[in-house]
Amino acid sequence: MALLAVQGLDNKEIAAAAYLSEDTVRNNISTILSKMVLKNRTQIAVAYWKATL
Repeated sequence: MALLAVQGLDNKEIAAAAYLSEDTVRNNISTILSKMVLKNRTQIAVAYWKATL
C-alpha cells in the first residue's frame, strides 16, 4: 500500500487497485505514518526512496 501512495495514488485509487475500502486505506496510511513517525504522504515517499538507494 505504501508503494501505491509513493506512486502518487490517492486513497480512492489505492482502494480500487487493492480491492479495499477507502476507510481501510486511510487507516493503513495513518498506521504507516504513526509507526514511521512521519507527518504526511510525501514523507512516506522520501523514506521509501531513501531506503531504495
